Amino acid sequence: MASTSIHKVIKVLHSDKYLQSYSKAVRTEFELGKNKLKKFFINKGFNNEQAEALIYSLRRALYHINRDKEERKRLDSEVLFHLRSKQKLEIADLDKLLCLKSLLKKQTGNNYIFFKTLKDFLVAKLTLKVMPRAGGNIFLRLSLTPIFWKLSDFGIGQSKQISLVYDLFKYYELDDYGTESEKNGTYVGETEQKDRIRTQFQQPAMKYFDEFDQHLGWMVSSKKAVL
Repeated sequence: MASTSIHKVIKVLHSDKYLQSYSKAVRTEFELGKNKLKKFFINKGFNNEQAEALIYSLRRALYHINRDKEERKRLDSEVLFHLRSKQKLEIADLDKLLCLKSLLKKQTGNNYIFFKTLKDFLVAKLTLKVMPRAGGNIFLRLSLTPIFWKLSDFGIGQSKQISLVYDLFKYYELDDYGTESEKNGTYVGETEQKDRIRTQFQQPAMKYFDEFDQHLGWMVSSKKAVL
């Protein structure tokens, strides 16, 4: 029993250390890259206030934009593994606390701690349930969500949103954006790449906005914070 508990502590500490390191790298890269981002938005005709808002909306995305497809895939797998590990351990600990209902009431004189723990337990279970599965663009997609919300808030329609993000991807030389290719008789150019942005990034972002409460604010604290 003791060895199992020690193993769990070591596991959660390892996940904490990894996630803290990842978060620090994301913040550092954003701070170092803000000026380049600002130049892009100013050149696109946004005023200083709008540019600052759009830059902030990409505070988590820039790190992933600067990485190639294989590196993003690796990050998705690692980060989600550690997030899930932490969440499962939290759920297990809360579950144990729920078994102490009688003792908690005896010590406190009421059921407040029990029901608060029950709420935390249900939220933690739901959070784990809606946590996305690993894939090549999970964190890129999620971290790009706020910019589509912000552009929508500016009154910019879908077509212009997609064109702007397409130009942003070209600006950072992300994957094959801005290039032309043909493989097995299938041509891929600007039209196909913009359609990819529509289906993989823009539409899911707006759908996510509509279902925000069901996702418990995954990756962002609130709609208002990014809008």
